[in-house]
Amino acid sequence: MTGVAQTVTLTNRLMADNTCQGTCSFTYIDKSSSPTLSSISMPGITTGTIYLVGTNLNSGGSPKVILTNKKTSKVTIVAPASATDTSISFNVPSI
Repeated sequence: MTGVAQTVTLTNRLMADNTCQGTCSFTYIDKSSSPTLSSISMPGITTGTIYLVGTNLNSGGSPKVILTNKKTSKVTIVAPASATDTSISFNVPSI
């Protein structure tokens, strides 16, 4: 649809992205060390930067933001512009 702005809507669902082939084993993070998300700067935005605030957000060392288009189920992975243990910021991509 030409000329229609697309809005990104965020929810506070965190997930672990694990891929495994062959023989695999997983270690679960203790609940006290698991990431929690307490706020999102804007729940709907078409362009700009979004800030996520919580705890243990960068405990894995290389966080990713995974956006899923609810209409098409297309997944877009975004590298954060910055990431600390308590915040992540990322720029909304053209999707």
